[in-house]
Amino acid sequence: MNKRAILPTGLDNYFATTTREFSDLYQPHWLLDPPESGKWRLAFGSKLRTVSGEFKGTVNLYWNIKLKDGNLNDPKYETLLRHAKLLFLANFDGIGGRRTVSTANHFHTYLLYLIEFWSNSSPEDAQRTGLLEFDCDAAELFISSLHSRGVEGISRLCDRWDAWIKSRLRDVSKEELHRWLQSAPPDLKSALQSHDRKILSYDTDGAASLVTTEDCETLQNAKLLLLNESAYDKAGMIHNSYIAEALNFPASRVHRNARLRFHLRQFELATDYRSAEYPLDSFRTEPLLNRRSAGDRAQSYLSNGEPFRWLMKLGYLIQRVPELARSDLINTEELRERIARFNTITVGRTKSIPVSVGLKLIGHCVDWIQSVSSDLELHIEGIADAFQKSGGASLYRDLEKVMRAVPRPPSLDSLGIVQFWGRSSFHERAATSDAQRKARIKQVRNGGAAMSDALELHYAVCFVLLALFSCSRREEILSLRRSSLLQERARFYLRVELRKSGFEGAPVTKLKPVPDIAATCFRSMLRINAALLSMKGTLDSYVADGVFITMNRNGCKPTADNLYRSLDLLSEFFDLRTQSGRLWHVRPHQLRRNFALTFFHFGGKENVLPALTWLMGHDDIQSTWRYIKEELTGAEISATEAALATTAVYSPDQTASVRRLRKILLDHFDVEHLSPMLEEDVQDYLELLHEKGQFSATPIQVRSNCKDRFTVLISIKMR
Repeated sequence: MNKRAILPTGLDNYFATTTREFSDLYQPHWLLDPPESGKWRLAFGSKLRTVSGEFKGTVNLYWNIKLKDGNLNDPKYETLLRHAKLLFLANFDGIGGRRTVSTANHFHTYLLYLIEFWSNSSPEDAQRTGLLEFDCDAAELFISSLHSRGVEGISRLCDRWDAWIKSRLRDVSKEELHRWLQSAPPDLKSALQSHDRKILSYDTDGAASLVTTEDCETLQNAKLLLLNESAYDKAGMIHNSYIAEALNFPASRVHRNARLRFHLRQFELATDYRSAEYPLDSFRTEPLLNRRSAGDRAQSYLSNGEPFRWLMKLGYLIQRVPELARSDLINTEELRERIARFNTITVGRTKSIPVSVGLKLIGHCVDWIQSVSSDLELHIEGIADAFQKSGGASLYRDLEKVMRAVPRPPSLDSLGIVQFWGRSSFHERAATSDAQRKARIKQVRNGGAAMSDALELHYAVCFVLLALFSCSRREEILSLRRSSLLQERARFYLRVELRKSGFEGAPVTKLKPVPDIAATCFRSMLRINAALLSMKGTLDSYVADGVFITMNRNGCKPTADNLYRSLDLLSEFFDLRTQSGRLWHVRPHQLRRNFALTFFHFGGKENVLPALTWLMGHDDIQSTWRYIKEELTGAEISATEAALATTAVYSPDQTASVRRLRKILLDHFDVEHLSPMLEEDVQDYLELLHEKGQFSATPIQVRSNCKDRFTVLISIKMR
């Protein structure tokens, strides 16, 4: 009898999926392009749709990356590219990878890091056998380079730049260099000959000494060469495009490589780097608090275990690609032993908003909704109505003319709105100095805002209140639909699709209770969106049905790309400062943490953990406790775990650890039962034991067929 034929269909499919091999490139159902293409569009995530016959909302992966001596799509790298694509298919078309936007981008990014490292360290092997010769020694060197020097460690950009400069200088005669020096503008001669200049940077909040790795003559000659080739911008920094061409490296990645940019300062003429340490399109006038400076990021190492976990996954995936069957990485036990020291754990990732800043933030946002929101809605509706009646076609020229004729509500006088468009990427890039940035935000604060600034500020206010009061993640709020707000009698609920729960294509949806002001924000967004769409419609149903959309001069689009910039504007406009006077820039994840900690401290501490687990969308109570525990002091943790332990010893729980802890208490108080004792006295003693490190108490969630049961896991550490 053929026993395989009588297996249940689901189990039969499971064995077929988990034992399959990946020998040839093919096109799975989620890949929208031929596998040989240099660009892969993946049908991952919930935003996939078609607009006018074209796919939108796909995950776009590019394989035509630049390498040190060519492009990954070059024929000499055919085997290397093939192996990389097979590994990607093995991860996402088997059981290894969850098909989401973040997991696809994460896996692809590390795969390109590996390719870049391997093509730099062993170019002959990379071209001849692809990844076949990539063994445990190479894996150890790869992860060591990534940890010690970040992305620069695998691309060796600093070394490549130094070698490129020296090779170029060998082709230039001393006479030519002397002629360049004599013809240099007088104001630049001192900068060309000065190699220990003081620079202004937010790294030290003042003058910082320049770090040099080359001798004075080489630096002067290099500056002359760069000046002669117009490599410097107006501020005296080397153009990203020039660096990219010299190193055959993507220009979009140059400015993100802190170690490279820090290394290049010795070859530059600039003295003020403060403005360059901001994003180009940011409203920010001060650096982010609690974030490492450019200098720190240039000198520090990678401190998380992501590369370790990715390499271990790669070792298992290689077993499923026959072409790589001889690879040394198949021995995953040896691989784990070799790279185990890099399996570090990062804690305390999310910084909490200080209490004083949180109170200001909520106060300003609520005041904006109560005082400004309604008139802003009326004003934008009046502008949209006048624009339609005028028959305007241009969102730039015609809209500006129409707006001047529409009366401005008195409540908007403080903003001084006299024009519609006030900012653009071009204007942002033109503001190259720190003083220009501060002057611009000062103008917005003092009645010089444009309608586009006011709308961006309004979107930020609504995002803050919705994310805060619903305890939701960034994408959960940005993906809200017009039908996401429900009202039952006098209560409002927000239908939220949880981002870290559920199966592929079937996210878990929760109805979260929200206060009236959150509903006001939601309806305000819909009202403004309707006005914007009436001026410039869209065929994209995802945009039309969205809550958080913005309009530029080309029409409407989702707000996701502008969110951090909008929150910077909100923080600067409301001047959110800590007690020490430093400006605090709000970030989306801080809002969720602020709600969780406030709910925990003022809602009942350990007693509210089950409710908080539900509100946060966590699968288990342990995740919520770890999340809260990151921010608590030692005394607060002892008090909370002592309270959990008190609940356990007074409960009918008869597990061995609880019985042992109960006996310790009975012996200490010299009683036969705990019932005569005051719970406060028991908890005080347990708190003392916890502070001495003699036990720990962890809330856990036990699932059964009927329902979830919350209990406490006691771990005794005392003899």
